[in-house]
Amino acid sequence: MARLILLAAAALAAPGCGSTVVRSADPQARIYVDGELAGIGEVELRRFGPSHDFEVKVQEFGAETVVTVEREFTALTVLIGLVTGYTGLFWAWELPDEVTLPARAEQVNPWTHQPEGAWARP
Repeated sequence: MARLILLAAAALAAPGCGSTVVRSADPQARIYVDGELAGIGEVELRRFGPSHDFEVKVQEFGAETVVTVEREFTALTVLIGLVTGYTGLFWAWELPDEVTLPARAEQVNPWTHQPEGAWARP
């Protein structure tokens, strides 16, 4: 009976394993995760892990968009926690399946790294 419960829990957890895709609407945009260049156009993050918020920044032609992506405590986290002797309650927080970021945001001055107003644009 215990083996059947573990098998059922593994079957429920399997679809949630893997990675989260962070994608920009512009395939040439640079994607930074927590300040480090992670990729161009598309990046994969580990789906499960401890509670942690990621700062995702997309840059293209001087424009940038900053979004916070956070892991959440879900029903699957509870199920994994019960199967793993409650350790999963600490390491099985989930990210969403996919995060899509807009291609163009506000213009940023490359010298001051501050957003420029509408009058400063060419």
